[in-house]
Amino acid sequence: MAAPPRPPVIPLIINGQEECTGSTFDVISPYTNQTCWTTASASAQDAIRAVEAAEAAFPSWSQTKPTVRRDILLKAADILESRLEQNAEYMRTEMGADVGASQHFIVPLGIRMLRDIAGRITSICGSVPVVEEEGQSAMIYKEPMGVILGIVPWNAPYVFGVRSAACALAAGNTTILKSSELSPCSYWALARAFHDAGLPAGCLNLVSCRPQDAPEVVNAMIEHPAVRKINFTGSTAVGRKIAGACGQNLKPCLMELGGKNSAIVCADADIKTAVKGVVGGAYLNSGQICMATDRILVHSSIAPVFIEALKEALTSGVDPASQPPTLVNMASKARVNKLVKDALAGGAHLIHGSVDQESAQSDNGVRMAPVLLGGVNEKMNAWQEEAFASLAACMIVESDEEAIKIANSSGYGLSAAVFTEDLRKGLAMARKIQSGAVHINSMTIHDEAVLPHGGVKNSGWGRFNASQGLEEFLVTKTNNFQALRKSQAQISQCVKEWVTESTQVTCEDPNFGLTQCWVRSVMQELIIDICILEADSFEQDAADAIKRVVEKILRSQEAADQYAFHDDTIYTSQFYWPLDGQNIPESKEYIPKKIHDVLAALRYVGSTNELDLEGSVRQVGKHVSNLVAGDEVSVLGLPSSSVVLGAVVEAGLISRQPKLLLSMHAVGTWLLDEDKVLKGLEVCIMQSRDPIITESVTQASASVIIGLGYTRPLSDAAVRLLRHSQNARFAPYANVDSTSVQAPVEATSNVLRDLTLPAGREPNIMLTEESRNLVIQETSWVLRNINLEVSVTETAKSRTVGGLAIMAADRVVAHYNAKLENPSGMHDEGTAEVSS
Repeated sequence: MAAPPRPPVIPLIINGQEECTGSTFDVISPYTNQTCWTTASASAQDAIRAVEAAEAAFPSWSQTKPTVRRDILLKAADILESRLEQNAEYMRTEMGADVGASQHFIVPLGIRMLRDIAGRITSICGSVPVVEEEGQSAMIYKEPMGVILGIVPWNAPYVFGVRSAACALAAGNTTILKSSELSPCSYWALARAFHDAGLPAGCLNLVSCRPQDAPEVVNAMIEHPAVRKINFTGSTAVGRKIAGACGQNLKPCLMELGGKNSAIVCADADIKTAVKGVVGGAYLNSGQICMATDRILVHSSIAPVFIEALKEALTSGVDPASQPPTLVNMASKARVNKLVKDALAGGAHLIHGSVDQESAQSDNGVRMAPVLLGGVNEKMNAWQEEAFASLAACMIVESDEEAIKIANSSGYGLSAAVFTEDLRKGLAMARKIQSGAVHINSMTIHDEAVLPHGGVKNSGWGRFNASQGLEEFLVTKTNNFQALRKSQAQISQCVKEWVTESTQVTCEDPNFGLTQCWVRSVMQELIIDICILEADSFEQDAADAIKRVVEKILRSQEAADQYAFHDDTIYTSQFYWPLDGQNIPESKEYIPKKIHDVLAALRYVGSTNELDLEGSVRQVGKHVSNLVAGDEVSVLGLPSSSVVLGAVVEAGLISRQPKLLLSMHAVGTWLLDEDKVLKGLEVCIMQSRDPIITESVTQASASVIIGLGYTRPLSDAAVRLLRHSQNARFAPYANVDSTSVQAPVEATSNVLRDLTLPAGREPNIMLTEESRNLVIQETSWVLRNINLEVSVTETAKSRTVGGLAIMAADRVVAHYNAKLENPSGMHDEGTAEVSS
């Protein structure tokens, strides 16, 4: 995506809108000492509006799916990468960074960090500890905090801005970035990338202000009740003030402050490696990095060689006619010059460089060549104060222990380095150094996405980056609970009120009219019976969740399609036929199937002449509590049980995927509408950890019964189910006499032909002679899963009526189609009365 043109005045961004205020300030380029652009300056009222925008955006943003937040952050990273050169140019102009530091270090590092943060979003999770008391359970949640205020410095805007804003956003928070007055354009470009990536308005707000207004603006945001946490990156002096304000308002803060970082060069160090690490650590980005090397502690045995090599590295390849590196402003240069002059006056000497006498009004910009001091002592300000410039000091020590003692004498503790060829010694020294990070045989400047970053002592507390960076912006919430069973009267009253309210549901299909009587009967069948018949063993929260899902099924055509059993089919209200499937009643009372798949499926009970809803819901009521509690096996009876179980799964009441156990006679009723039946079946079987459907509870083995043989689509569906099984092996059914085996070729050939199993794993299909005649007419039972087995017992024979039900369904469809061709024969849709 092309970079947007830089506006004439760098604006604030509040609630997704760029705003310019009546007050502005100029940004001075270190390259020219001249104004490079003008920036809008926020007032305290503007800052409060930014907080309020973030507060308003939080409820919606905190509920977004992790994948949505991830994709927005990844897109923002892509946009930043597409604008890399322009973003680096902003850095060079307003803070004097060279091409190497801006275009090849800071901007790319910020992009990599953003992608890493995005990738970690989906890993945010809580835990389920085991608590002491019997009957109690607990869940530990990780939740976003709310509005986060990030106060960021000027020297690496694309790194500090990303880790301040992106970590907060990734965790589900909204944020305000208070940018530095020295690099406002870089922060504007960063915020624009987030908004161009689709970040909703108010989630990321950008505020800048004049230095003299900063205390009022910052305090107004810290004191605002909506701000839940503050993260600050900057000097220790300012950090003390921010932390004080946070403490006054009892708000947590994350502090990444200054450093006085030591590099220890041991007697056995590789000189070349040490010199490279020290020069890079001290003078990268003109030393204007919080992790820069200020102190060099070199062992006396190698000090002369090391110092000479250091001088050579600082002078070689440098064109005397070239301009020295820039510093951010004249105030910084004046401060560093004073440190150098005071050290020289106290007895120190220059190993490299000189005291810069250049006028503050130079047209060459703000520049300073690298300076290396020797002969310093621990009382000098140059040794104690953070330079944040191209200044380092070298001290000779007699032992590693002395070096560690001097390094730890600093009040800071951000970063350190140890140079040694003995890795074991280096690791032991690192354990003794009081610092947030220690780098062995590399420079003190090391910041990357996978490494937690932060300091100890006066260098701050808390960590950016990696998983710890996300944790900083999450609240850990403990939820301890003990399920209290409602009395039958309480549940009855609760459900009664809900059903009364739900009778206002109307059919969304304009072609049909639903009577309130029918809606009420449906509600009562699917809700009241479930909740009341087994109230003593049915949890109220499970009942509530099932009610919500069933209500969604009844209200939403899209939801109804998810549980579809027969699509575009009309059923008579009197759905009770003889077992031979003949003599379908000539009823003019119809139920629109598109609204109520569930009731239609329940009417296919098979050998019974009544709607056996009560038995089904009793089974569900009896075992759904076990599912909620995480039991591995639940025994369910009829297809209605599977529908309700699917609702339980969808409602998220089961903490882990259950094993499922369906009684044998329920399976045939699944085979009513070819592939459509799989929509319901997959909810409660295909997502299961170890699906089990077996002939009966007493014969609960790792097998699945699937009725096959009616149509080719059914066979294809069965093949898909079979292929979902893992580690399948096949053996004869233990309870069947192998001498009575008959194979109904008509019923099973499609599945067996399409199964394409490895050699030696062919299924054994066995049927008792007694049941063969019934089965071969329309359907067969195939047991499969871990053991693929086929058997039909007396129980199976009595329930093998799936084919007859299908015949009946075909007759109903034909009857309905005939009515469509003769509209005059259709019933009055607005007055249909349905018996439950």
